[in-house]
Amino acid sequence: MYVADASNHRIRSVHLPTGRCDTVAGNGSILHANHRTNPLLGSIAFPCALAFDTVCDDEKETAPQLTRTLYIAARGCIRTLDTGKSAQSKVLTLS
Repeated sequence: MYVADASNHRIRSVHLPTGRCDTVAGNGSILHANHRTNPLLGSIAFPCALAFDTVCDDEKETAPQLTRTLYIAARGCIRTLDTGKSAQSKVLTLS
């Protein structure tokens, strides 16, 4: 389960069986710092909503999931976070 921790400007991952909570994005600052290769070093100001997009490797979507993109709505922008092994992030600016 993923949680938008708006008060601490972070995205948290909660492992429900154990209760373990890890930070997956956000450095705790509201300053506009973007870090493309390490989501923990970038800032996320007041994250308020999360959504997932899953891409499969065939048109019928019967294959195992390859990529899960987490969309993070924050103050003035939408950030994307690749939750796969090579985590990368980028900022999509709202107009």
